Amino acid sequence: MRAQYFTPKIFKVFSAIIFTILLALFCPNPLPFAVAKSATPSSNTVVESNLVNKSNTDLCIQTPRALKKIIIDPGHGGKDPGCKGKLFAEKDINLQVALKLGEVIRQNFPQVEVIYTRDIDIFVPLWQRSLMANKYGADIFISIHCNSHPKSKSVRGSEVYIMSENIGATSFTEQIENEVIKLEENYQNKYSFDPAEPLDPATRAILGEIFKADNMDQNTNLASLISNKLCVLPNLPCRGVKQGNFWVLYKTGIPSVLVEIGYLSNATEELYLGSEEGQNEIANAMFDALLLFY
Repeated sequence: MRAQYFTPKIFKVFSAIIFTILLALFCPNPLPFAVAKSATPSSNTVVESNLVNKSNTDLCIQTPRALKKIIIDPGHGGKDPGCKGKLFAEKDINLQVALKLGEVIRQNFPQVEVIYTRDIDIFVPLWQRSLMANKYGADIFISIHCNSHPKSKSVRGSEVYIMSENIGATSFTEQIENEVIKLEENYQNKYSFDPAEPLDPATRAILGEIFKADNMDQNTNLASLISNKLCVLPNLPCRGVKQGNFWVLYKTGIPSVLVEIGYLSNATEELYLGSEEGQNEIANAMFDALLLFY
């Protein structure tokens, strides 16, 4: 089933009532209307959407029964721009794709609660992002990022990461995403160790056992489904599922993935990631994966 994407615009309250009535008339089991919200302060606005790229005329779509609450994490934000291309900053693209993913979930499954770690341009510490998963009792945690290559501008494509069993190994991508920790005050004490520095063997072994036993199979399954759907996109090469030490996934306690949707260091891919079309396609692909996961 191809996901439907909705382009948001401000709506009046009666539109929510009309939507609920339509569900009651056409769906065997009417679903309660729910408004996506953010875990961070913002001017949350109820939105409606006009259906575009419609490939399914059915009003009712099979609901993922087990999915009740999802946390969508737009990486970086505020004083932390993430990586930068010539035209776009990572934090802005992450936010736009996250909001689009949340919107398509909310419009298709209004009973599923969507929580954003941020829905505006603000700085949110890594530890706070991951702890939201436990605080709000979410079922899934998806962190959205853009990648960059330090040497080659030809490298491009999506990558989906799960927390590594080999705690302590580092790559350039991990270093970029974890570098934000140094912007946090007193970060060594908050993490009980310094995540920006190599771990000692004892700490690495302890953390490795924790992540090996905790949601590894579900993480791998979710990451594979998202990667497979992103691989279908004609303008986005696929680089597969990988493991990495991303501290935003630390202590989430639920199925969690970090999605690198493409490389801003590649000029062609930067234009795609910054475009409305590209962001819609990526959000739809991740939504399709969630349908299969449940």
